[in-house]
Amino acid sequence: MARGGINKALVQKARQAILARGENPSIDAVRGELGNTGSKTTIHRYLKELESVECGRNVASIPLSEQLANLVGQLADQLGEDAQAAVALEREQLARERLDYQNQARLAESRIQQLESQCSGLAEQFQAVQQALQQEQQQRQQAEVENARLLQANRDMGERLQDRDGQIRSLEGEPAEFGKNRTLRFFGQA
Repeated sequence: MARGGINKALVQKARQAILARGENPSIDAVRGELGNTGSKTTIHRYLKELESVECGRNVASIPLSEQLANLVGQLADQLGEDAQAAVALEREQLARERLDYQNQARLAESRIQQLESQCSGLAEQFQAVQQALQQEQQQRQQAEVENARLLQANRDMGERLQDRDGQIRSLEGEPAEFGKNRTLRFFGQA
């Protein structure tokens, strides 16, 4: 038959004695302090009640300014964590953007090199075409000069030919004896 002498006051006294020794007030420790009497369920129920009362007393005994300071500290910690998370997210995004920019810069640099190479090739082709054009122009000028010289020579020959034809016709139209003397003079005979 169990004894009926275990109550909340006895459990509280045993708990305080265990705490005073610096030990943990577990159910078995309190039961041992009580002389191994009382059910563990009853001791557990009383320990819970005592802890909840003590917890409420501890909160009530803390001044309001300290409670507010604790609350502000918790909020500050939470804001700090949120800010760090946001900064980490921004850093990741910045790193991605930096990589994208570096890739675009590399592509642009490669394209610039290609265009410079093409430009160099086109400049060389342009110089070659320009030199060929200058040679063509010089040849054309020479041909025009030669053509003008030949045209002038042709005209001169045509005029000489007309003069000769005129001389021949005039000689054919004169009397034979007169023409004979003239022909002889023409050929250098007297």
